[in-house]
Amino acid sequence: MAEVSELSKPVLAWRKKNMDEGLRSVTAWLPVDVKHHLEDLASQRRQTIGEVIADALNAWQPGTSTGYSSHLEQLIQKEVAKQLKRQQPPSHRTSPPPLAVPQQPALREPVAVPDQSGSPAPTPAPDSVADMNEGADTVPDYDETKFYLGLRPCPKGHTWGDTGRALLRKKNQSCRQCDIEHKRRKRQPRAIE
Repeated sequence: MAEVSELSKPVLAWRKKNMDEGLRSVTAWLPVDVKHHLEDLASQRRQTIGEVIADALNAWQPGTSTGYSSHLEQLIQKEVAKQLKRQQPPSHRTSPPPLAVPQQPALREPVAVPDQSGSPAPTPAPDSVADMNEGADTVPDYDETKFYLGLRPCPKGHTWGDTGRALLRKKNQSCRQCDIEHKRRKRQPRAIE
């Protein structure tokens, strides 16, 4: 027998280890799309292709339908439902809630008016966003150096406290609550379908 090269020694050791664990090599010819689907599943599940095939065979019951067509139908139904949901306006957005900003003309400085009984003195313009929301029922605290209150709820309907307005980041004008939801979704493991 020919002598083994230094480059092939690790491969031979790996093959021997697999054989000692009871595994055997199989070569299969698959359509390209099935091969890509198999590789994607293995990557998503953090398994080898052999482990994915073994799991599929262990789960398969002879005499039953493969479920591939029903699985495909379920995926299509889910996608159609998502698209329909996006197209329908949510019922809570029928009319925007009133703004908590006082409706008065903004004056830079009080104007001296001759004394006339019964006429109120003009009010100066608010100095900050916090001053604008004095009339609101409850405005939770937030960092004014990083956030500001928008004029209306975000497209997903998020509002900050009882203001009826979204809390937006100054650097990119994104809704704070949308950002939190996005981060939560990214932290969750992907569902295996």
